Amino acid sequence: MRIVLLFPGALGDLVLLAPAVTALARTARVALSVQRAVAPVAAGLMPVTLGPPVDGAAMSSLFGSGKVEASVAAWLQGADVVHSWLGVRHPDLETGVARAGIAQLHCHSVHRDDGPEHVGLAYAADLGICTPLAPPRLRLSPSATAPLWKKDPGARLVMHPGAGARAKRWPVDRALALAEEWSRRGGEVTILCGPAEEDLVSQWQRTSYSVVTDVDLPSAALLLESALLYVGCDSGISHLAGALARAGVVLFGPTSPERWAPRGGRLWALPIDTSVADIVSILGEMTPPGCLDTPPNQH
Repeated sequence: MRIVLLFPGALGDLVLLAPAVTALARTARVALSVQRAVAPVAAGLMPVTLGPPVDGAAMSSLFGSGKVEASVAAWLQGADVVHSWLGVRHPDLETGVARAGIAQLHCHSVHRDDGPEHVGLAYAADLGICTPLAPPRLRLSPSATAPLWKKDPGARLVMHPGAGARAKRWPVDRALALAEEWSRRGGEVTILCGPAEEDLVSQWQRTSYSVVTDVDLPSAALLLESALLYVGCDSGISHLAGALARAGVVLFGPTSPERWAPRGGRLWALPIDTSVADIVSILGEMTPPGCLDTPPNQH
């Protein structure tokens, strides 16, 4: 069976979807259309064939009354089922899918609510997957493995204190306190800011810490891979860290970790008001002996 997925979600949504798609791909050929920005991550997360981007002009022809663009029609050809997370059923989408000879169209919405189960399970239910889900695992393609950041043999901490929703951000003063404490103990700190945190960049650039911004997702993934530990909020970058099997802490508030926590790696889900001292203690337990000049339990 060939199954086509139209998924417009952002980075975190994609990583949360990945375990269900990977399970689906064990029994079917899966073709996936995602946003252009996250396509390299999708290719490294799931055994799928990528199609025209869901946010591209060609794919938009599925939603018009005219002829479906040739590349999209060819990509859909031979599919048995289409799953779309573009919301409610759209008449023109139904028409376009029917013209491609596809009998089944299932429409869903990207999950945003605080439901009773983990979102990964909700996406599995969308696809009718009942088997156990393995954690997502991102494998970077050879073209994305340029050594922009060599793996640090010491205690490099990558911090991503931002998030797309301001309510989920860690206050800068508390993030700065953690950076100062980690540096005081002999560790290195790198601050990663994405497009959603442009307003935070200037504040961090006034500090002594390395600030990484304006990088694509493969480059951000390489930075995360180079680090010993990670600290972030409920964000797509934290889900990327989980898919890279990183260790560290993810701070949650007001969202629920039972619903939204990253799967994969050794990432502790903690309330966003957890004290800096407690975070340092947890990070210290994950740090191999000798990496820090001053271990967390010595002052």
